[in-house]
Amino acid sequence: RPGFMEAKRIEASDIMTTTEAADYLRVTKQSLERLRFRKKGPIYSKIEGVGVRYLRVDLEAYVQQSRVRRLPLPMPRS
Repeated sequence: RPGFMEAKRIEASDIMTTTEAADYLRVTKQSLERLRFRKKGPIYSKIEGVGVRYLRVDLEAYVQQSRVRRLPLPMPRS
């Protein structure tokens, strides 16, 4: 079926180490590792013999999903 679940080609530059992903997110490597340990961080891949890797698209999705909308405070009643 043309067009069904077509995967975008992943370039080597879109695959990041934990250090690179932390830099991209502007957090420390330790913070990203802590999020991963607590299963609260971005999606990652664990590649045998290589280690943990992150895809740029997953980091971008994580940032989008982490956005918080602040609602205006209700006006005080008089």
